[in-house]
Amino acid sequence: MQVRLARHTERLEEIVRFYGEALGLPELGRFEDHEGYDGVFFALPGTDAHLEFTSGRPTRRAGTASGDDARPLPR
Repeated sequence: MQVRLARHTERLEEIVRFYGEALGLPELGRFEDHEGYDGVFFALPGTDAHLEFTSGRPTRRAGTASGDDARPLPR
């Protein structure tokens, strides 16, 4: 099973430099202006997982919950 860990950022180019250049993670691909978002994927060597970082549309104000964050967890 493949696992994808995704995170939104307002600092995509810095993320690319850190994970790609500083840590040396292989870049799997990128996308631009997909429904208003740009993104990049990095492999996590030795695993079936990869990291995805996106940037784009304005995000919610820091410290506030989104609809997903505010839902109670199932018991």
